[in-house]
Amino acid sequence: MVPSVPSGVAITVVAVASLIPLSGFVTTAFGARAAGLAGWPRLAASVTAGLLAWGGLGVALAALHAGWGAPFRFTPVLVALAYALPVVLVVAALRRAPRLRAALGTRSALWRLASIQLARNVGLVFLVLHARGRLPGLFTYPAAWGDVAIGVTAPVAMWALWSREAQVRRPGSGWRRAFVAWNVAGLADHVVAVTLGVLCFPGALHLLHVHPTTVVFAGLPMVLFPIYMVPFAAMGHRIMLDAIRHPERLPEAAT
Repeated sequence: MVPSVPSGVAITVVAVASLIPLSGFVTTAFGARAAGLAGWPRLAASVTAGLLAWGGLGVALAALHAGWGAPFRFTPVLVALAYALPVVLVVAALRRAPRLRAALGTRSALWRLASIQLARNVGLVFLVLHARGRLPGLFTYPAAWGDVAIGVTAPVAMWALWSREAQVRRPGSGWRRAFVAWNVAGLADHVVAVTLGVLCFPGALHLLHVHPTTVVFAGLPMVLFPIYMVPFAAMGHRIMLDAIRHPERLPEAAT
C-alpha cells in the first residue's frame, strides 16, 4: 500500500508540477522572439501542448495504477525508465528541430532555463516526509540537500547567463567551467536520487533494505517527481550544456 502524504506536501508538489507547461511556454516564446523566429506563438504552444500531454499521461497511468501499483515488482524499473527516456528522447529530438534549438539557445531562453532550477528547492518536502516516517534517511538527505544546493545557486547561474553570456560560452573561461560544473552537479544529483529511490523501492531492484521504503513515489502526487518534475529539470540541464557547446545561433535582440 502506498502511504499518504500531508496535504501541505501534496499541494506544494502539485503546484510546482503545474508550472511546468507555463515555464515551457514562456521560455520557448521569449527565446524564439529573441532569435527572430517567425511563428513563435505556434512554436511555444507546441512545446506547451507536449508538456501537458506528457504530464497528463503520467498522471492518468498513476491514477489507474497502470504499472505503478502493488505488488510493485516492476515499478522501480518503470520509474527509472520514466526518468531517463524523456530526457534522451527530447535531447535527440532537438537535434532534428532547428527552430526550437535556435530558440532555446538564446540568452533569453538560457537564463529562463536556469530559473527553472529554482523549483529544485521543493526537494525540502523529502525532509518533511522523512520526519513523518514516509521516506528513509538514506534517500532523503542526499536527494533533498542536493536539490536545495542546485536550487539556491540557480540565481547565480541566471545572472551569469544574463550578464556574462560571452564568458560562459567561451571555451576555457572560468565562467564556462563553473556553469558546466553546476549543470553536471544538477544532473549528478538526479542520478543519485533516482538510483537510491529505485534501490530502496520494493520490487525487482530492491537492493537496499531500509524502512520505510520509497514506495511513496508510486502514488500521486509524489509520482510526479520521477515521471515529470525530475526529467523536466534534467532536460533543462542538458539543453543548457548543449547550447553552450554549440554557440552558432541566430542573432539575438536584447530581451
